[in-house]
Amino acid sequence: MKLLFSMPFWLFLLVHPLCAEDRGMENLDSLQWKNRILIVRAPVAGSDAEKTLRAAATEISERHLVWFLITAEGMTSNYTGAIAGGFREMLLQRYFTDGATNVVLIGKDGGVKAREASLDLEAIFKRIDSMPMRQEEMRRQ
Repeated sequence: MKLLFSMPFWLFLLVHPLCAEDRGMENLDSLQWKNRILIVRAPVAGSDAEKTLRAAATEISERHLVWFLITAEGMTSNYTGAIAGGFREMLLQRYFTDGATNVVLIGKDGGVKAREASLDLEAIFKRIDSMPMRQEEMRRQ
């Protein structure tokens, strides 16, 4: 008899997560230990930064790099999932507190590895390739 009364409760617990609306990624926590992150702030959409990032898709993929390009108009990314509405503002507030930083590299461990004034993708690739975790990835390949 107890089982009968508790059944609606258990049914609710099983179905509730399926009904919850996916608001998208709200912070970078879900990428930690899976991806390195590159956040670039550029003056306008369609800038050289976006062309540079898109042209290096193979190298970016090899390094498990997810990038976010923030402009005055909005944000673009190679991230394929949903992104929450306040995500762009969170990145700006957390990583771009000064006027000099326009590029932030975050390692798989979630730590900031570099802050730069401009995007130099080759230098970023060299920095990533020198990291112990990346060295291990290259040995395994």
